Amino acid sequence: DIEIVSTFGHPQAEYAAVRTGAGLLDLPQRALIELQGKDRLPFLNNLLTNQTKLAANRGVYAFLLNTKGRITCDLNLLELGDRCLLELDRRLAPAIVKTLEKYVFTEDVQIRLCEDLSEIAIHGPTGSQVLHEWLGLGCSTLEQLACLQIDTTVVWRDDVTGTPGYHLILSTVELEKT
Repeated sequence: DIEIVSTFGHPQAEYAAVRTGAGLLDLPQRALIELQGKDRLPFLNNLLTNQTKLAANRGVYAFLLNTKGRITCDLNLLELGDRCLLELDRRLAPAIVKTLEKYVFTEDVQIRLCEDLSEIAIHGPTGSQVLHEWLGLGCSTLEQLACLQIDTTVVWRDDVTGTPGYHLILSTVELEKT
């Protein structure tokens, strides 16, 4: 039941924009889960396929496993210093929150589905220039899966199109204003 735009016009023009300039993508199919508490990274380290001993403003791509070692979902983990965000498929997010809550025993971990946040992305060789002009963000030095928080906006880099890609996580209210 998630509405996703299939095209805004000519797919060839959209492809060319991402390859030669910058293309804006709305990502309503992605969701965010926030984890807070001092034990959040060790807690996730026991459930994910990748190491979660991350410094602030770093991220990692990983799989969440079930008790039999099978993949439940893939996700991006973004460590922001005081909290972390799990970016994943929106259809799976409510079930993943319940699964994570089931594994919290004595750990200092609070888990929340972030229904108040949305994600957009700008992909293309001039994407960092667009972000600088639009929001005043200097992101050209961000490495793959690095992230930073500026005010209430989280920016993270993921080059899924083969060109520089900058994902912005911001409040749904702010996004509707822009």
